[in-house]
Amino acid sequence: MRKEIRIVGVGGQGVVWAADLIARAALLQKGVKASVSVRYGAEMRGGFSKADVVVSDEADPFPWVTELDALVTMSVKPLTKSDLRRLKAGAPAVVDSGLESVSAVNVVRVPAIETSRRELGSDKYANSVVVGYLSRVLGLPSPEHLKRALLERTTKSAVESNLRALELGLQMGTGA
Repeated sequence: MRKEIRIVGVGGQGVVWAADLIARAALLQKGVKASVSVRYGAEMRGGFSKADVVVSDEADPFPWVTELDALVTMSVKPLTKSDLRRLKAGAPAVVDSGLESVSAVNVVRVPAIETSRRELGSDKYANSVVVGYLSRVLGLPSPEHLKRALLERTTKSAVESNLRALELGLQMGTGA
């Protein structure tokens, strides 16, 4: 088993945090290895941000993405045609529903930012919504491991909101 995920967005959207959460949760599963590689601009907020996650049960997995099982786009700014070309046939390009200009073969629009604002009063939990959605759609990492990793990775003041966002994403992924 090998899953490759790329998350793109801009600084401040929690792209790196989301990738790290997926990898940490995967590592909690027996016999699973995970790696994260990140690229981002010099700006603290608004600059491009990309994070790749590779999750595998191979003894010595290649740590870089070659064919994506999912591409998540939180912002159009950092998205490239190269990102879209790396998608496996039939793999989803998960796009926030507010980004109308993104087109690919298998675009799945997920209202992560809108849901985070409506349900939690802030768009800063949209990354957790997306992680929950990916968990349900890809079957990895498990919701239980995601929740454990989230508890380890999140500040006490944000735990409740992030757990709720994760649950909302899991619910969205159930119908996918």
